[in-house]
Amino acid sequence: FLKGFSELSEIILELSECKLLVEWLQTDVKTVNQLQTFTNIALVTNCEDGSFVDRLTSLETVGSKLAPLIFDFKPDVTLQEFIAKCNRIKIGNHRVHNSLNSCKRSLDWYKEIQSRLESVESTTFGQVKDLTSAGHFVIMSPLERIPHDIRELVSVAIKKESTSKRK
Repeated sequence: FLKGFSELSEIILELSECKLLVEWLQTDVKTVNQLQTFTNIALVTNCEDGSFVDRLTSLETVGSKLAPLIFDFKPDVTLQEFIAKCNRIKIGNHRVHNSLNSCKRSLDWYKEIQSRLESVESTTFGQVKDLTSAGHFVIMSPLERIPHDIRELVSVAIKKESTSKRK
């Protein structure tokens, strides 16, 4: 545990100064997997410039490197549990320090991106639900050969109406 303790203690102190960021990650994002999904979708749908990418990369770095102290941390943790969580953290370089500071400054921006994604997500899920309720759709990858026609990539199977639904 004492190996790397100095750097880890600095990170823990910095993290304690990022209470609003940690609370947002715990309540709105909830898990490392959801954080990765959030950052990936944000990058795909909103890639504006280099600072956009840097902010999202910093968030993913902080969330993944410090996950034991953010997503897996409960207020009633014992000292032994705390030490075990700290042992799971692999810092390795100063990138976490820089990323943590960047994330703290960017919290309002993350929340804005999240609200934009929530509207995209609800619209997308609604569209998917409408599409799948009417049939089965398959979109294939053209990796093996270049298709000559769109019908080689997309197939659609529309459900037949049951007689109980017909009037």
